[in-house]
Amino acid sequence: MYIVFGTLILILACSCGPRGAFDNEKSQVIYQIIQINNRKLAKNGLYECMNGGGVDRSSGQALIDDISEGYKTTRYHFKTVEEARPFFCKIVEEFLQSLNADGRIAPLMKNFPLTVNDIEILIRLREEDGDMPLLPYLSGVNVLRGIVSYEGFDENCKFVTIHREPYEEAIKICQQSGK
Repeated sequence: MYIVFGTLILILACSCGPRGAFDNEKSQVIYQIIQINNRKLAKNGLYECMNGGGVDRSSGQALIDDISEGYKTTRYHFKTVEEARPFFCKIVEEFLQSLNADGRIAPLMKNFPLTVNDIEILIRLREEDGDMPLLPYLSGVNVLRGIVSYEGFDENCKFVTIHREPYEEAIKICQQSGK
């Protein structure tokens, strides 16, 4: 029984390699561009923990309609949305710029150039021991379909949304404050 269980775990672990949803030839271009960006982020303490994307087949072609990336870090800790917002907006802007700067992905995408509505970015903020920080610290921030969500982890070990705002509003606040 333990051998069967161990074999299943090994198969699962091997199937969850770093390529994730980027396993076809076309998508490898996107994956390569993202990996260049991820090496830059790793220098600042953000490490990829997931990737993926969605495919729209309605046009008769398999065009990618969104790109998802998830990161984790123990380097950054924020108590307020105001502290986390400039950090997150900077990452989103750099992510979009790195993808849009490489025209090789244009024929692969449903929409190009990419906007914040075409990506999902999730950042999990962790303690040094890997645990999620409890409120009042934020435990995560993400953007999905143009909406930024700031999350905390409560005493019952559940995620709680602290605040949501359109990305355009978040970036406008950052620009007005000079951050």
